[in-house]
Amino acid sequence: MGLLSRNPSSLLAVDIGAAAVKLVQLASRRGECLLTACALEPLPPNAVSGGNVNDPGAVGEAVARAAKRSKSKAKRAAAAMPGAAVATRIIAVDAALSDSEIEVEVALEARQQLPFGDQELALDFEVLQLSATDPSRLDVAVTACRREAVRQREAALRRAGLAAALVDVENQCLQRLVAAQCAPGEAVAVADIGCHSVKLLTVQDESATFAYAEPFAGHALAGTDGEAAREALLQTLARLMDMAAASSPAPTRLALAGGGACAPGLAASVERALGLPAAVLRPFAAMQPAANVDAALLADGAPALATACGLALRGLAKAPWNFPA
Repeated sequence: MGLLSRNPSSLLAVDIGAAAVKLVQLASRRGECLLTACALEPLPPNAVSGGNVNDPGAVGEAVARAAKRSKSKAKRAAAAMPGAAVATRIIAVDAALSDSEIEVEVALEARQQLPFGDQELALDFEVLQLSATDPSRLDVAVTACRREAVRQREAALRRAGLAAALVDVENQCLQRLVAAQCAPGEAVAVADIGCHSVKLLTVQDESATFAYAEPFAGHALAGTDGEAAREALLQTLARLMDMAAASSPAPTRLALAGGGACAPGLAASVERALGLPAAVLRPFAAMQPAANVDAALLADGAPALATACGLALRGLAKAPWNFPA
């Protein structure tokens, strides 16, 4: 299985985070997007850290509990890799090469250009266009990560009775979800506030023009030091937004995702501090939920499911619906 396998039909999207696993399954019916299953299950401390699945058994058991609670019948799953574990490059190859020759050439070039040394790699690539500087060459977008990181997630899914059919990248999952909320040409920033980090993406016309992550104790937003954590978050977001504005089109609004986005009143605090419209991301606002979907989770924890929702969207045809801003 390649890093970004191309067989996305009817999958259970599994986002394995530092504090919890999040599951989402979607379906399309007569031009309507349906939320057929979702769940969130906490993880034991240190079962996942730094993007590594340290305890596939514990993670697999959590996925199994979440799948049972969601009432999903799916046996094939999609997982997401953290952006820090993935490297991307644009590699130029001879335009006269066949598809199989391009695959060999990309593998050779990736090992030389990507920062993984002699480690076994999981690779995926997409041929883009003829090179703007040399029409005899093709530009190829290459995505890669350590094969061991993929195996960790595959092992956890197997423990849950699921077969890993697709592995995507967390940034691309969020990008896919946010792009559905953007007007043509609009630049929208999304802050993914996790347990141990905050990540900022700027999305414009289905492309990420900026992506950066910093350590941040998102779990503290709900603790006794919540006010201090909120102030630290506002300072971090201000710094990241300045970086985004300096290197890409300035975002016109900010969406808050991740478990930390559920903190009461956070969007209003961010809007006052940054002087920019801010709102909690509502990944399922335009979707019809199935009768078995946990209404309390949708009401209180939907932002934590944003990455899983973006991953699940990859399994559908191009959405004919528009998500509300």
